[in-house]
Amino acid sequence: MAVDEIPDLDAEVFDRLYRLTGPEMLEEVTEEYIRHLDSVLPQLRELVTTPGVESRRALEMVAHGLKGSSSTYGARRVTVLAELLEDGCRRGLDVRATVELLCRAIASTRTTVVSMMRRTVHGHA
Repeated sequence: MAVDEIPDLDAEVFDRLYRLTGPEMLEEVTEEYIRHLDSVLPQLRELVTTPGVESRRALEMVAHGLKGSSSTYGARRVTVLAELLEDGCRRGLDVRATVELLCRAIASTRTTVVSMMRRTVHGHA
């Protein structure tokens, strides 16, 4: 399956989060995840253009954290791309294209998450 065919959000994971947390907590978790996505975007763009081993290691760590939070939230495409980025950093590969794909996936996922959260909370209210 091509990366662009992977859905932004796994509806089953999202629904499970809703059932476990309820609408108020889901809204808080969603807001926290969105803040995380918003903070990661500039870090990715800066680190991928900064040469050096320290920047590469920092980029790998940002990717690792993003992979974990996105997996928990059910953001499938971001999870896959963050994992590819983490692996590419570890292997010393040119990861600029992966970062670009990841940045686009983050923007798309952010929109999908907000929409899904609104539908889920209002649909279950």
